[in-house]
Amino acid sequence: MTRSVIPRSLASAAVSRLAAGAMLFVAAGCWPFHHSPTPQEQYYSAVSRGDAISAAYIWAQMSPKDRAKLTRGEGISPEFERQMLRQRLGADPQSGTSAASQGAAFSQNPASTAAVPQR
Repeated sequence: MTRSVIPRSLASAAVSRLAAGAMLFVAAGCWPFHHSPTPQEQYYSAVSRGDAISAAYIWAQMSPKDRAKLTRGEGISPEFERQMLRQRLGADPQSGTSAASQGAAFSQNPASTAAVPQR
């Protein structure tokens, strides 16, 4: 009886390629489900809610790079900006009306008046 022998180098290369492919598949599968807010989005959200304690805590946990991104307006997704704008204008997505069109007054941007903790 003749037995087919696969060279070890070919078998180990195939196994390593298969393992790498499986890891990429798993990583790609998990990627769309882990959208956590960036530190910049968390900070802006806390400030817009008027939650100074949370905003100060988030600021203290941010790295210098994250703080620099915040000052440049980076790290905020377009979807987050639309959501914050809707909240600020009081938009009702079902009816298409906003609190501003119903006579409500605009409030000042809380992010512009919030005291930013310094180190």
